Amino acid sequence: MLKSREASKILENVVGKDNFSEDPAVVSSYSVQYSSEVLGFYSKEEMLDKIRIGAVIMPGSTEEVQTIIRVCNKYKISYKAFSTGLGAWGTPRRENALQIDMRRMNRIIKMDEKNMYAVVEPYVSHLELQAELFKRGVTHHLIGCGSQTSILASATSMQGTGHSSVTTAYQGRNVLGEEWVTPTGEIVRWGLVEEGKAGHPGPGLRGIYRGRAGAYGALGVFTKVAVKLYPWPGPTELEITGKNPTRGYKIPYNFRIYFLTLSSPEKVADATYKLADEEIGYHIWYYPLFIHTQRWVGEAKSNDDQYDTWKKIEAAGLIEKSMDTLVVIIAAYSEKELNYKEKVMRDIIEETAATEFLPGFITKDVMERFFAAAIVSHKPCTEFRSGSGETGGGWSQFLSVDAFMKGKRPFRELFRKYVEKGVLNDYGYDTFWSGPEDQKAMAHAEYVSHTNPRNRGLVEEHMKFQKEANELALKLRILGTGFRAAGETEKNLSKYLGNYFNYKRKIKMVLDPNDLSDSSMYLGIGEK
Repeated sequence: MLKSREASKILENVVGKDNFSEDPAVVSSYSVQYSSEVLGFYSKEEMLDKIRIGAVIMPGSTEEVQTIIRVCNKYKISYKAFSTGLGAWGTPRRENALQIDMRRMNRIIKMDEKNMYAVVEPYVSHLELQAELFKRGVTHHLIGCGSQTSILASATSMQGTGHSSVTTAYQGRNVLGEEWVTPTGEIVRWGLVEEGKAGHPGPGLRGIYRGRAGAYGALGVFTKVAVKLYPWPGPTELEITGKNPTRGYKIPYNFRIYFLTLSSPEKVADATYKLADEEIGYHIWYYPLFIHTQRWVGEAKSNDDQYDTWKKIEAAGLIEKSMDTLVVIIAAYSEKELNYKEKVMRDIIEETAATEFLPGFITKDVMERFFAAAIVSHKPCTEFRSGSGETGGGWSQFLSVDAFMKGKRPFRELFRKYVEKGVLNDYGYDTFWSGPEDQKAMAHAEYVSHTNPRNRGLVEEHMKFQKEANELALKLRILGTGFRAAGETEKNLSKYLGNYFNYKRKIKMVLDPNDLSDSSMYLGIGEK
């Protein structure tokens, strides 16, 4: 519970008894989040079940959020807000802190297909908004973390690349306005969150509150965001095929999907540049083989299913041949446009000597399952199935495709070393996934790795892998960190990028003089 009983009573009165709790059973359900162990948030003794949070509160309006933050400043209570959660980055890491759960603020406030923007509150998921937008002939950027996640969180506070980023950009660049309750309780509004106001020339705020990758809750609470919309070439409703958990969608007549294998990472980069130059790709992404075996090819309902699929591909001699892959979706508004894009696609396939990916395994059902995952309902439950000791490593945002690709071979060797030591799960030594953004060569990449989170020895070895992966990225001038990394790793990165970490610290000190808005993922544990 919170140390101040007076503060507890005030907070309960602000939101009502049903929306405030210090019950250990409730509090503990928020305290231990996915990936806590591999981020180093827990010591060996407290890894599984340490209750850190003092209370949980669920505000229902911006005004309630403002009052909550002012109470926290008065009584020196550390706090952190999250919406859809899913990870240790949403949890405050100080004893007796206040967890602000934004689930009651769940409205789609506005959808304007004519002016191509929407305004939403924190708990609106990507899929909720997308289903409504399809009816209006538009869509938005759905991030790779999953359709169940918060639009506002990815746009204002975290990284936001998705599998359609080549046409729908990066979520941080899709922000057209926001409502922000600062760490001291002021309400700031700009851009399209206010009816009839389209913003004005002058200094932008995104560089302050977002920085490179968002502040992860360290700079107050965001209560509304306006995001950019994009044309949707598909139907208003998609026809479901199959059934859960392996359902798909019938591929519309004006979409085409290409599953390709290339001879090297460099060839993947070459193909991506050509596709970006011609601007024909609706979706372009590099998926590692293990994701194909989990999701659409494997139709995996269990780890055993995935293993069986892997063994079949291995028996066909396709493991080593399937390390450098590319999946492309093209879409068109007319038959003439579709014919043109298909012709250009054939030319690029010929120029890069791309071949069919997993011949004999890519069936109509596989393509329909992939289409569902890529366009609408990408779900991370399959990605994380192999063990909750998962984390991204090595790379980051805003670099060129060829920079990432030149690191694939060295990273494979590093990955192989830890697999052979028994630390990491074996996925053919390559768990790299990436994709371009904005029809350009700029890209996002991650190197996903899994271990057993209940074995502290393996967790500690896993963290050593993370450290080596980041050091290798810096050595190769890939200049990236895993987006789940924080603290020392990012400080090392910032040395190559103008020492931006020092500016983050200064921004934090100015906006949050009492240092109450939790900064464990923004500056690192123990940093101020």
